[in-house]
Amino acid sequence: AIHIDNTKQIYKNDKTASYQKLLQDTMGIPKLKELMERCPEDTEVYTTSACIALAFEDYKLAKRLYGRAIETDLWNATLHVYRGVVHEKLNLPKEALYDYRHAIRLDSLNAMNYFYQGNALLTLKEYRKAINSYTKSIDLCPVQLDAYENRATSYRALEDFEMALADYNFIINRYPESAPTYYNRGVLFLIMN
Repeated sequence: AIHIDNTKQIYKNDKTASYQKLLQDTMGIPKLKELMERCPEDTEVYTTSACIALAFEDYKLAKRLYGRAIETDLWNATLHVYRGVVHEKLNLPKEALYDYRHAIRLDSLNAMNYFYQGNALLTLKEYRKAINSYTKSIDLCPVQLDAYENRATSYRALEDFEMALADYNFIINRYPESAPTYYNRGVLFLIMN
């Protein structure tokens, strides 16, 4: 990740640098495009390329590359999550939700799969379903504080202020330095009064 960040700085202002050149230089992989042509079933080549596209915020390219990686490794739940994140960056929450659900079918014990599904549902304003996803995430990983925060946001949207307050208080009790949670709890108090 550090190498990608450094390369992003180098190429940031160079609009003429093509992705092909960038992909060749960034990870020290010679002629990555040529590798894709020679090894069309190599998931790692597509995943690496997609990560680089993400670093440069070329989400459409990242989506295509993750799609190709998924074609080469259908049972890899992580690839579906990554493409789901790209879909969210492209403001395509329904497509993201599809990927997260597929990831859950492949790996139902990964708390982050449910967390990301909850995020997509929250974006779609399906608050009850989002709450269920965040709760599953919390059940699998009770220290996933972002799941509590987002579940509280969902409860607040449904005007279930007591449940939202319970989640905010839980976070503050565990991590008293969480300034955004104090702010969100303060907003909740204003809404309640």
